[in-house]
Amino acid sequence: MKKKCTISTKVFWLAVTITVISTAVHGFIAYHEQHKEFINGVHEKLSTAAWALPSMLPVDAIHDKIKGPDSISPEEHLKYLTTLSKYTKKIKIAYLYTYIKFDDAFRVATTNATPTELKNGEETAFFTKYQKVPKEMQDAWKTQTIQYGEYGDEWGHFLSIFVPMQTKSGTPYIIGADVSLDFVSGKLAQALLFHTGIGLCFIFIILLLCWSVVHKYISPIGKLAAFTKELASTDFQLSEEKREELTFIKEQYTDEVGQLAEAFLEMQGKLTEYIHNLQETTAAKERIESELRIANSIQMSFLNKQFPPFPERHEFDLYAILVPAREVGGDLYDFCLLDEDHLLFYIGDVAGKGVPAALFMAVTMTLMHDTAKTDYTSVADPADILKKVNISLCRKNESLLFVTLTCFILNLKTGMLTYSNAGHNPPVVLRNDGSTEWMELPKGLVLGIMPEATFSSKTFQLHPGDKIVLETDGVTEAMSPEETLYSSERFIETISVQHGRTAEEISKAIMRSVTEHANGAPPSDDLTIMSLEYRGGLL
Repeated sequence: MKKKCTISTKVFWLAVTITVISTAVHGFIAYHEQHKEFINGVHEKLSTAAWALPSMLPVDAIHDKIKGPDSISPEEHLKYLTTLSKYTKKIKIAYLYTYIKFDDAFRVATTNATPTELKNGEETAFFTKYQKVPKEMQDAWKTQTIQYGEYGDEWGHFLSIFVPMQTKSGTPYIIGADVSLDFVSGKLAQALLFHTGIGLCFIFIILLLCWSVVHKYISPIGKLAAFTKELASTDFQLSEEKREELTFIKEQYTDEVGQLAEAFLEMQGKLTEYIHNLQETTAAKERIESELRIANSIQMSFLNKQFPPFPERHEFDLYAILVPAREVGGDLYDFCLLDEDHLLFYIGDVAGKGVPAALFMAVTMTLMHDTAKTDYTSVADPADILKKVNISLCRKNESLLFVTLTCFILNLKTGMLTYSNAGHNPPVVLRNDGSTEWMELPKGLVLGIMPEATFSSKTFQLHPGDKIVLETDGVTEAMSPEETLYSSERFIETISVQHGRTAEEISKAIMRSVTEHANGAPPSDDLTIMSLEYRGGLL
C-alpha cells in the first residue's frame, strides 16, 4: 500500500529545499566577494611593502657594487637584513627582498629573515643562489612589469609580488614581497567557516519557522484565499469582521482548522511588526546613505576646487582632479601661496579606503596647512614640513594608518622647485620642447609610522612653459576588466602627447585615458591628478 504524504509534509520539504539552495548560493557569492576583496588587500599590502623598500635601504649603492659573492660583507648584509626584518614583522608579511641576476642565476642581494629564522640562525646569506625561481619572477625580469603569483620554493609557499627596478646607473634588480599562503589560506578558511556558520544558522532558523508555520497554515483553501486577498489589498491589515471570524474559528475548532486560524492571526501581527521594522530599517539605511553623502561633501570641502585658484597670478597655471573610489576616500591634494613669491603644493594617498582613510586625510591636510603657514620663512624646506607633520601623525596612531605624500615649494620668480618626498610616486615633467622625464624624488618613509623618520629635499629648475604632473597610484594601478594595470608607462605616454595644452586639459586628458582603460570596471583606489605649468616670473 502506497504511503500517503500530507500537504504539510510536501510544503515543508519544498521550503527546506528552496532554503538550502538559496542559502548555499548566497553563501558562495558572499564568500567569493570576500575572497576577492581579501586577495586585493593582500596585493595592495605587498605593493606598498615593495615600493617602500627603496626608502629603507640604499638600493642604488648596494646593487651597483655587486660584482661577486664578496661584494657585500656579512656585517653589512646583516645590517640590511635587520632593517627589513623589523619592517616585515611590523606590517606582518613573510619576506621582503631584492635579487640580482648573475651568471644567468638569480642571487640574493638583500633580504629579511623571519623571527624563527633569526632565532635559529637560519638567515639567508648574501649572494645565495635561488634554486627554484618562480615563473612570475622570471616574467617580471623579462617583461619589466609588475607580476603577482602563487608559488612554492625552498622557503615555503607564498602569495607574492615581483617589481622590476633599476638603479640610477642602470643596474637591474628585482624587488619581491611575500605573504605566506598558509596565512592567506587560514584567513580564507575563517571566512568560509563564518559564511558556512551563518548559512547553517539561517537554515536552522528557517527549519524552525517552517516546522511551526507550515503545520498551522493548512486550512480550507477558499477561506485562506479570501483572507490572503484581503491582506494583500490592505497592507496586511485585517478588517474587524474578518478578525472576528478567524477568532471564532480558533475558539470553535480544536483541530488544524482552529490552529490555522490562530496561526493566521499571529502571522498577521508579525507581518505588521515586520513591515514596521522594515520601514525603520529602510529609514535607517537612507539616513546612513545621507550621512555618507554629507561626509563626502565635507571631505570635498577640504579640497581646493576653484580653478584657476589665483586668477590674478599669471606666473603659473594649476589644475587638480580627485575621484574617490567610494563615497569617501583617502587621496588628498592642496596648494597655497606662502607669500608673494612662493607657492606650496602637494599630493598624497592614505593607505586604505572609506571613512578611516577620509579622517586620516583630513587630519593630514590640516597638519600640512598649519605647519606650512606657521613655520614658513623665505627659506622654508619641504623636508622640515614633512618631518613635523610625520611626528604629529605618529601620535596615538593606533590604527597604523599611513600616508604617502610629496611636497613642493615653487619660487614663482625663478622657477626653482624645492621638494621632498614621503614614499609617494614620482611626478612627470613635460618640458616646453615636448620631451618628458620622471622627476627623481629623494628617499623618504611614509608619514604616520615612524616618528624618528627623516626626510631630505632636492631642487629642480623649471623653465617657462615646463609642466609637472603628479598622480596617486589609483591612476597607474587602475584595472581594466581583464585585470590589466594602466601602468606608469601608459601614464607618461599619455602626458607626452599633451604638449601645448593647459594644466586643466592635461589633467582631464589623463582622466579620460584612465576611464577608457577601466572600461566600466569598478575602481580599486581613489584617483587624483594634479598638473602645474610654470609660465615664468616676468609675466
